[in-house]
Amino acid sequence: MSTPATTDFLHRHRFEIPGRGTFWGHDGSVWGGGAITLTSADRSRQACVALNLQRWNTLAPSGHPQPHAIDAAFAALLRSLTGARPELPPL
Repeated sequence: MSTPATTDFLHRHRFEIPGRGTFWGHDGSVWGGGAITLTSADRSRQACVALNLQRWNTLAPSGHPQPHAIDAAFAALLRSLTGARPELPPL
């Protein structure tokens, strides 16, 4: 999922989901786990996902995170939960 475009005074993030429009949400993490919740601007769709694993990427010799299969699966799950079409590019 892309970096949120804006954050309001309640620390909600604004996301533009391709094919679905604007979603507002909040995310957070604790050591080893995390959660994200999203609601469409018209409030017709909501999604909330909790993870019991965070930071699964290993680091390359350059120090940059390496892609992991969970990245693509998590992006696909969020696309599905928000009603985006599966053929759209990754978030």
